[in-house]
Amino acid sequence: MSILSGLNLFDFSRFVFVFGFTLIVIRYTNSLTVFKSPRAENRKKLLALGIGGCVAGITMAFVGGFSPIQSEAISIKGIGLDIIAIGFSCIFQSLFYTQKQQSYLVTGGWVLIAAGFFTGIFAVLANVFHWL
Repeated sequence: MSILSGLNLFDFSRFVFVFGFTLIVIRYTNSLTVFKSPRAENRKKLLALGIGGCVAGITMAFVGGFSPIQSEAISIKGIGLDIIAIGFSCIFQSLFYTQKQQSYLVTGGWVLIAAGFFTGIFAVLANVFHWL
């Protein structure tokens, strides 16, 4: 059984939505956290958190593939993808930390949220009208 078997367009839209949402949340809570300063140790903490999130998400998706109940396996894989999206978001935040780059991250975050939302709508319509 493949790790990605059972995942569909809904899961992709959720991944994109969570990725964009996390970018926006980290950016707007920047004034509340220590990550506002571009100090190297703060970026390293965020990068480590992102890599840890990706590893945890991959582990969860892999372990979820071995569940005997199909709906449970798909659900666990979806949660793993959400954790991976949060990890990627943290990695992006740690790499693009200057003030000029922050505006690109906010714009990219809103675009990703919109893309995830419209992909989800398309997935619903495709499911209803049997397009795919």
